[in-house]
Amino acid sequence: MTFATHTEEQINTFCAQLAPVEQAFISHAALGYCALRRDDRWFLYSARLRLDSTMTATPATFKTSQVIAGRIPIDTRSRPLRKVIEELLGTFAVIDASIHFEADENGSYSAYAVPHHRSAGERSALATLKIRGGRAWERVDFEEIGWRLRGSEIAFESLAELCAECDTGDEPGSLEIVAAPVMRILSTSTAKQNKATVMLSCPGELEVDLCRLAYRVIQGSTVVHRDSIAGKGLNWRSEDGIYVTTHDIDIPEGALVDCAVSYQGETHQQAWITDRSAVGNPRRAAFEPSDTELLAMQSMLRDEDDKNGRGFEAAVAWLFWMLGFNPAHLRNSKQHEDAPDILVECEGDFVIVECTIGQLKADKRSNLKARCVNVEKSLAASGNRDAMVLPVLVTRFSHEQVTADLDDAAKAGLHVLTRDDMLALMERTRQINSPAVILAEWRTALEANRAATQRPQTPAF
Repeated sequence: MTFATHTEEQINTFCAQLAPVEQAFISHAALGYCALRRDDRWFLYSARLRLDSTMTATPATFKTSQVIAGRIPIDTRSRPLRKVIEELLGTFAVIDASIHFEADENGSYSAYAVPHHRSAGERSALATLKIRGGRAWERVDFEEIGWRLRGSEIAFESLAELCAECDTGDEPGSLEIVAAPVMRILSTSTAKQNKATVMLSCPGELEVDLCRLAYRVIQGSTVVHRDSIAGKGLNWRSEDGIYVTTHDIDIPEGALVDCAVSYQGETHQQAWITDRSAVGNPRRAAFEPSDTELLAMQSMLRDEDDKNGRGFEAAVAWLFWMLGFNPAHLRNSKQHEDAPDILVECEGDFVIVECTIGQLKADKRSNLKARCVNVEKSLAASGNRDAMVLPVLVTRFSHEQVTADLDDAAKAGLHVLTRDDMLALMERTRQINSPAVILAEWRTALEANRAATQRPQTPAF
């Protein structure tokens, strides 16, 4: 199959990035799919091909008169990943059905590679490729489908819940290929008093000598030591076909370790190794007598019974404060119903925060933009025209749940923080942070996301 230049470049970029570790995904690939019935044929609603060296896929299927969904193992042993991807364009077979992944009316697909995904405290994907077809699903009666799913042999509340259960992704009309990190920093890694122990794993199909552990030792807000060690300098042992190793790092008491593991120079995963009993951030230390390990705050960030979102807003404001910002939670009173949910100051610059307990809806985006404009006008009128104002939309949903809305938010110039981002930021509160650095990270991410939305999305074959 021949692709247009842009699509060809994106697929090549994705496959080239995974080429050094492709062997690790043999027998560890699964396709989650969901299709809707039209004109007596099944058309793809959404699908995700997940590549994960720790996964063993078990076939599963769900079918009604309107919807078919499930997960099937994908054999990558007999053909390269590029060929596997091409075979999913057009028509592909699943359990008891054939699914049509249609191109647009010009016979076109669009594709773009996403180098990383974010998750709580770590990078959750080594690389992602998104491919969009031509079928639009805006006119689907989702309420009717949800009603029928509730009464099916296996009950689901909605099409979205079914897609989440089958790991199909949630962007209509698209196929997503997600590769999980191959080199991993294990959750059993620990830090205690003057020593951190980092535990790593590597699939048996790869060469451990080609990996590297790099780390920074941080005390307070200062990096006191940087170092790395190559895989050949570690003592590996084989456990059920997987290589594992441990490496001890001497640290000052109360310090934390920011570590990352790579393979052939490609970073796979990052994690914070901390002494859970030590807190170097005085703001968090002052907060923890009221909320040990921030468990109540974590609950408030996830609480689905919080229907008006006031608890969620409060938790977000507390988190900003612990990160070193100066937040004012305005929407907790009737007198400020037209104000931003949270107004945050950072060394003369400002963050305007709009919170939502669900999707990044158009009205939320427009309200945030309007409130941001009002603040900018007020600052200019008071002689503070140079103050930077960053609009930030914070959602209780996970990154995966709002993937379909992220492009629209980026086009509108809004930075998005998902629940995953909030939980990752909570880990950062163990150290003293520079809010200006965090603000610069958000601005850089927004600029990159806006640039990505301007790439051509519908090249022809």
